This record gives sequence, structure tokens and C-alpha cells, in this order.
Amino acid sequence: MPGRTNQRGAAAVEFALLLPLLIMVLFGIIEFGIALSRQQVLATASREGARLGIRQSVPRPTAADIQALARRVFTQAGATGVTPMIAVAGAGGPSGTDLIVTVSAPYQFYVMANVIPALRGTVTLRSRTVMRHE
Repeated sequence: MPGRTNQRGAAAVEFALLLPLLIMVLFGIIEFGIALSRQQVLATASREGARLGIRQSVPRPTAADIQALARRVFTQAGATGVTPMIAVAGAGGPSGTDLIVTVSAPYQFYVMANVIPALRGTVTLRSRTVMRHE
């Protein structure tokens, strides 16, 4: 059965040719999963900051209070080594007005940056939450 040995060799060659592509796809999925997780942390931090800011409590939360909470949520979620930029607009406004909390942080691709040079450097991930004051 000489045909079978040729097929085995062809399968091994095909696998050897496709293996690097499959590994790149796998690492790409992992890398973008990590980036998506970081984006979710930013969304949670901005949402929690906005929730604090819209409450009608005494004393009213200031922009510094909102920023401190958003930074704490960001850090408690395990995002270490990065300092988020937190912008607050409309803090302490009257009832019915908008409060806008924007949290952004740089993200650097680690695994794929070594394989695809276009991914070197940082990308700024940003989350913006708009809520109305109570």
C-alpha cells in the first residue's frame, strides 16, 4: 500500500503548514479576550462612578469623590500597572441634568505585538457613562 504512506506524509506537511496559523489565531483570541476584559473593567468603573454621582445625598458627591471611586473599582478589578484617566462632567448638578463619567486607560498588546509589528504600541480603551441626576 504505497498510497497510504504518501497520504500520511501529506497530512504531516499540511499540519506543519497550518500549525503556525492556528497558533496565531489562538493567541489572537487570547489577546483580544484580555483587551475585552480590560474594556469591561473600564465600563464597570465608569458606571459605578456615575451611580455615585447621580445620588441626591448630603453632602453631594464631588468630582473628586467620583474619580476616587472609579479608580478604586478599576484597581479592585485587578487592573494593575496602569493608571486610568477619569473625567467627570456635571458633578453636583441639579436634578434631571446629565452626569458624564469617562474612564480611559492605555492597553498594550503583549503576545501579538511580537508577531504582528502593526500591533506594537498602545491603544487607548475608553468607556463613557451618561446618567441623569436624581
